[in-house]
Amino acid sequence: MIKIILPTNQNLLNDLTDDILQNVCNRIFNTTNYEKETETRRNGRYIKIVNDETDEVHYVCFSNPNNNSRNAHLMQFVSPTYIEFYNDNSNNKHLDIFLINPSGNDRTDYIKLFYRCFITIGIKILNLDDLGISGIIAFNSYGDLKSYRNQTSGRNAHNRSTYFTDDDEYISLFGKTFGANAMESFILALTIKQIVDKPVVFYPVLDNESDSLSVEQRNILINKGITYGDSIELSPSGYAKATRDTSRNTSVFHYNLLQKFGDKQCYLCGCDLEHLVIGAHIERVTDIDHNTNYTPDQKAERATDGDNGFWLCANHDKMFEYGIIYFEQYIMRVGAFITEQLQQNFIEKSVFDMRQVYINDINSTIFEIKSEHRNDKMLDYISKHLDRHNVVI
Repeated sequence: MIKIILPTNQNLLNDLTDDILQNVCNRIFNTTNYEKETETRRNGRYIKIVNDETDEVHYVCFSNPNNNSRNAHLMQFVSPTYIEFYNDNSNNKHLDIFLINPSGNDRTDYIKLFYRCFITIGIKILNLDDLGISGIIAFNSYGDLKSYRNQTSGRNAHNRSTYFTDDDEYISLFGKTFGANAMESFILALTIKQIVDKPVVFYPVLDNESDSLSVEQRNILINKGITYGDSIELSPSGYAKATRDTSRNTSVFHYNLLQKFGDKQCYLCGCDLEHLVIGAHIERVTDIDHNTNYTPDQKAERATDGDNGFWLCANHDKMFEYGIIYFEQYIMRVGAFITEQLQQNFIEKSVFDMRQVYINDINSTIFEIKSEHRNDKMLDYISKHLDRHNVVI
C-alpha cells in the first residue's frame, strides 16, 4: 500500500492537485494508486510518500510557483526538508524535489548550480526532464564545482553570499547565514564535503541580525565531518573579538579579500592554483601589532581589512614582502636596488611576461591597481609598506 502523508500547511495543499500527486507517485513507485493521510507538523513544503510493503519512505519537497524570488521559489524549502529527512530513522529513505509548473525561474544559472548540488548530495529532482535543459549532473570534484560556479556567476562573482577556497590541507567555506543565504551555505557545505577527500571548515559570516546556522543545520554539518569554524562578524565588534585570535584574524582577512577581489588568484600574474596563493598584507601584521599608536580595535581592523592586501602567489608574496616590488600610489615599481642583470631578468620574467607587458627600463611601470580596487585606505596601507622599506617617493 502506498500512502501519501500530507501536512496541515494550507499554502502547500492549495498547490497540490490530484494530478500533481498522481504524477509524483507514478514517478516514484510507478503507480497512481495511493491513500491519503494527514499529519500535524510545522510548516514545510514537503510531503511523505510511504510504501508499507518495503518500508520505503520518500520526502518530496515542492517549489513554490507563486513566488518568483530565487530563494523563496525553492531554495528556502530544501534545507528544512533535508533536516526532517536527515532526522528520520528509516533505513530506506529518499529525498526528492518536484517542480510545480516549471518556468523560466527554474532554469536560471543560479538554480542550475544548485540542481547539481542537490544531485551531488543524493537529492533527486523528479521532473528534471520537464525543464528541457542538459548537463544537470552531480559534481565530480572540487575543481568541477569551482569551474561551474565561476562560469555561472557573471558580474556577481565578487558579491556572493558564499565563497570557498582550497587552502592546501583543507577546504574553507565562508557562508553568510542571514535569511535564505543560510540555505545556500548549508547546501554548499554538504556538497563540498561529498566531493573532496580533505577536511572542510565552514566559517559562518554573520551580518544584519543573523546568529549563524540553526542548531539542526550545525549539528548535521558536524555529524557529516565538517568543522564549524569561528564566526566572522562584519562589524566593529567582530574586529574587537578577533584582536587576540590569530586564526580568526586570518579567516576574516581572507573573507574580506574574497569580497574585494573574488576567488584566490594572484593579483599580479593570474596564478589560480589556490593552494599556491596567499592572502598578502600590504601593511604587515607585525608592524601593525608593534605600532603603539593603534588601539587594539584598530589593530584588529587593519589586520583583517580587505583593503590592506591582495591575493598573491608565493613568489610575488615574497617579492612584495621584501620590497623587491612595491606600489608608488597605484603603480607597481621594482626596487632600484635590483641592479644585477640576472636579478633584473628574473623579475622581468616573473612579473612582466606573465602579464604580457614588456619594458626596457627596470623602473618602468609594470602594473596598475584596478580603479575599482582603489581607495584612500589602500593608499594609507601602501604608505606604511613604503615606510617599512625606506622607499622615498
